[in-house]
Amino acid sequence: KKDEDKKGDDDEEEKKKENKEEKKEEKKDDKEKKEEKKDEEKKDEEKKDEEKKDDKEKKEEKKDEEKKDEEKKDDKEKKEEKKDEEKKDEEKKDEEKKDEEKKDEEKKDDKEKKEEKKDEEKKDEEKKDDKEEKEEKKDCLLYTSDAADDLLCVDLGGRRIIKKK
Repeated sequence: KKDEDKKGDDDEEEKKKENKEEKKEEKKDDKEKKEEKKDEEKKDEEKKDEEKKDDKEKKEEKKDEEKKDEEKKDDKEKKEEKKDEEKKDEEKKDEEKKDEEKKDEEKKDDKEKKEEKKDEEKKDEEKKDDKEEKEEKKDCLLYTSDAADDLLCVDLGGRRIIKKK
């Protein structure tokens, strides 16, 4: 019986030792699980942080792209405005040039008209003068005695000049 009691005590002690070891292992496993869980939580947090960072970077990139697009749009609008202004300037210059050409033509026409008028006036005067000369110069016979008496009315060819008043 003693041996059996000893055996039973030894068995109990062994069981207790096993239980202690199991508990130690369980504690160890629990500790490891807790550490793994903490590690996983850390990794999840890091992942979330990275995702937040990525999201933030993406938002910034998107904002940058929008800014660039807006700048491009503004630049495009400015270029179009500049082209429009240049076009208007060219049109204005063309109009001014046409106006200037018209004025030059008008001046030329006026000058030509004045010249024509002067020419007509000259012709009229010449006709008048010719007419007067014809009227003034009527040939008549002149004798030498007449020439001596009337110097103002006789030309060198022996013709009398008759002036009508």
